[in-house]
Amino acid sequence: MKESLFTSYALEKIKSIPNVKDGVVVLKGIPLNIIDENSTVDIEAAAEKPSRYFYETIVKNERRFITYEEFLLLKSFVFDEYATVHILKNNLYVEQYPIEINFDATTRTKLVKHYEEPETESGESDEEIFLGNLGGIFTGIKEYEGILIGVYNDEGIEDEVKVKTCNLFEPSNCTIKEIDESIAPNFFDIVEESDFVCVVRNILYDAPQNFYFRLNNCVGDKETIKFRLELLQKNFFRQTKIFCACTEEIISGFEHRDEFAQILKKYWGYDSFRKFKVYDLPKLKNGETSTLEISQEQVIANIVQQVENCDGGICRDIFVTAPTGSGKSAIFQVPAIYIAENTIC
Repeated sequence: MKESLFTSYALEKIKSIPNVKDGVVVLKGIPLNIIDENSTVDIEAAAEKPSRYFYETIVKNERRFITYEEFLLLKSFVFDEYATVHILKNNLYVEQYPIEINFDATTRTKLVKHYEEPETESGESDEEIFLGNLGGIFTGIKEYEGILIGVYNDEGIEDEVKVKTCNLFEPSNCTIKEIDESIAPNFFDIVEESDFVCVVRNILYDAPQNFYFRLNNCVGDKETIKFRLELLQKNFFRQTKIFCACTEEIISGFEHRDEFAQILKKYWGYDSFRKFKVYDLPKLKNGETSTLEISQEQVIANIVQQVENCDGGICRDIFVTAPTGSGKSAIFQVPAIYIAENTIC
């Protein structure tokens, strides 16, 4: 089987770790099976009988690579056994990581339920009792787009004397090309960090030739996510070209049609369209608050144009925010009337 670019990076980085034979390598955000195909993880067994699991599964089999979940469960044994603990961290991720190990169906369900429900003061829940040590290695976990995504309970780990942390990817400057979202096919809208985790996994494992994303609606740390995307592009440009879908600048020109004004006069009684202010999105993106003045007719003309483009052309959605009193009802009703009156069935 052809080795993936992701696997190649991981293997090369491991070769560069000094004195790796004197310690153990902990894989954070890196699946064990791409490094060691012969080792398996039974995380429930590790949680239930950590001492037995550590010595029979890891020490006895001379395993030099362990998952981050195994490490957090067995860290006291790991620190006693090895001179150095090398944490190889996939630094494409921020705080949330995909959980790449397998849980049995019952454990998976109880883990998700445990972190979905608010804490109570009535003692341990049934999930906490069932999960035991396993529940303590995460501060949060959820099922998202068919995978488990979690935040590890690992505060202070990297400050331990025996721990040496190594990032999988070196930082470097890289600019991602921006294109208008109207011509970006099937762009991925990154709204929260969990979306970003899915983006990273898609590029690492599915290796698409081109990938398009949008950050306009992101409610998380946009700058950090943007930096990680640039890191992703820098290291995987031979495999995947990454593009940022950006909002098109507002174009003042539009196609005037007499029918629009006729409909406005017939149903609303007005002789001309109103003007109102909207945010200048390109400037807003750069932290500058600025507005532009547009007319109702401009939006109406754009809506009609996009509807007509649906017939074999490139069409896009129209999203408008406008203040009270700007006549939003006319903005969406005039196109509807116009299209109904001018469509041949």
